[in-house]
Amino acid sequence: DARSHREYANWLLNEGRVNDVGPELQTVERLAPTDRDTLKLKGLYARYRRDLTTAEQVFEGLVRNFPGDSFSAWNLALTLADTGDATKQRRAVELAENEVRKNP
Repeated sequence: DARSHREYANWLLNEGRVNDVGPELQTVERLAPTDRDTLKLKGLYARYRRDLTTAEQVFEGLVRNFPGDSFSAWNLALTLADTGDATKQRRAVELAENEVRKNP
């Protein structure tokens, strides 16, 4: 069941056990590779590991395909803010401001 592996992987991330998430994520990707929650976990794991390129790609796709998904928009903003690229950082601010306007 992909859901139980995703929940465990999220728990590991919340506990700061980033290095233990890999095997769980592999299982989740095998069981439900295109599921939105799987993609969110993949992006979050990449962001925690500072793999900003992967995190940006994953969250960009989620924001494009699910424009109302605040979780993905916030994580894309955080990812872009961490890149050090001024253009991406401006976009991060725009995304964050948009989310605040949607959910004051």
